[in-house]
Amino acid sequence: MAFVTVAEIRYTSGDSNENVSDATITAIELEVEAEAQRIFNTAFEPTPRIDVLDGTGTDRILLDKNPLLSVRSLTTNSTTVTPSYLHLYKEEGKILLGSSAEAGTFVTDAKSVIVNYLYGLVEKDSTNTTLSTATTAGTSVAMTVASETGFTANDWVVIYGTDGFEEVAKISATDTGTITVDQLVLTHAASSLIYLLKCPARIKRFIEVESAIRIVTSILGITSTDIVGYDLGDLRVQKGEAYAQWQRSLQQLLKEKEEILKQVKPRFYATV
Repeated sequence: MAFVTVAEIRYTSGDSNENVSDATITAIELEVEAEAQRIFNTAFEPTPRIDVLDGTGTDRILLDKNPLLSVRSLTTNSTTVTPSYLHLYKEEGKILLGSSAEAGTFVTDAKSVIVNYLYGLVEKDSTNTTLSTATTAGTSVAMTVASETGFTANDWVVIYGTDGFEEVAKISATDTGTITVDQLVLTHAASSLIYLLKCPARIKRFIEVESAIRIVTSILGITSTDIVGYDLGDLRVQKGEAYAQWQRSLQQLLKEKEEILKQVKPRFYATV
């Protein structure tokens, strides 16, 4: 999906005259988005993944991707473990078997652990609501909420409350006072909070800036011979000033990109 609009990229690049087409900007944004996921080593929306891992011989295991948002199912040595019995270390992508878990350790055996989970670097939007009644686990769960305003199908939400249970789910439909999600593996108490999830602001800005850099770079070649003024007395023509202006824009964008890369580091791999 595109996290940044064509209008936002045009504004950041300064290309209000449409030197570059909307279709080209859209293609650039998608390329930059894919590159950003490689640079930062994660996704920017909740992303399903299944890891098939070797057992560690301990009560903890490390997933291939992080941040870890939710575990939808886990089996170890053919034993299914209830998700509510797992302790999740989200930043590291680490799972610890709780004292009530159906297995005490991840048995040392090749490819004996299968984890179905959601991962991604996301942040909460200001859009939120609360559960009016408690929910149960299941697929296509219709949650009764205080308000469905601001939530639409295909949005991702995080649900958490004073019961200590937290998970991420995808909205499949909304109706008056109801939000239906694809799956819940945990129960959630009444008054639990529901927040819309979004791409982090700094990542969104990185995509805007990097897309704008590519646009400005292409425009530089177009404007290097632009005629920007006349002297009618001698019919003298000025060239290249527009080129210089785009160069200054490019320098500013490159500087901002460098600052963002200092602030947002690639996701790391923790140790078990």
